Amino acid sequence: MRFVVEQTGKKDYGTIVQDTELIKFEVQWLDEFNSSIKDSIDRTSRIDDSKNVKAHHSRWDFYEQSQSVKIVCDQAVNFVKSVVETDSNVKWDVKLEEGWGIKYERGDSTRKHSHFPHSWSFIYFVYGCDQCSPLKLYSVPDDSLQKFINYKFELHEIEFKPGKMMIFPGWVSHEVQEQQCDHARYVVAGNISQKTAECSGKIINVDGYISGSS
Repeated sequence: MRFVVEQTGKKDYGTIVQDTELIKFEVQWLDEFNSSIKDSIDRTSRIDDSKNVKAHHSRWDFYEQSQSVKIVCDQAVNFVKSVVETDSNVKWDVKLEEGWGIKYERGDSTRKHSHFPHSWSFIYFVYGCDQCSPLKLYSVPDDSLQKFINYKFELHEIEFKPGKMMIFPGWVSHEVQEQQCDHARYVVAGNISQKTAECSGKIINVDGYISGSS
């Protein structure tokens, strides 16, 4: 298995991350690998009509139930580690907080939201086609964060492609509009924390704002 990484935006990841727009993985997996994740989501997910998601949703600790999902999550964590450790003199503690699966059937969607105060979020495209609803990434999730983040993030519409992973700052808002294909759209998503011992266990958001205690 091989990862091909494309970074968009500035390459100065020391400011991680108001200047970092997106980190893309193009993952060269075997079809069987994604199929195993798809099957796991089918077995364990249930309808979620929560505030943000209207789709089949697994448990938040889905990565503990599927070795394939854990591999995806571990790759996301390892890449974030490589970015923050390369471009900073601070010793960061980077770890996975949650990892889950979602199955979108026709008409399902996720409304615009962010994963703030998590430092990083990621989405891995498991199964679907290029006509499936794209992932839309926006600037700031809501007015409540404007006082902390002044960076304006342009809209990015990410075409669905199995094997692609997107990693982005946790404050970036995103949505998936209604699935229009007759077949289902499968993804794995997760949250990653970025902490430092110098801050007594407090979570450091990627723009340097101390967002709260762990």
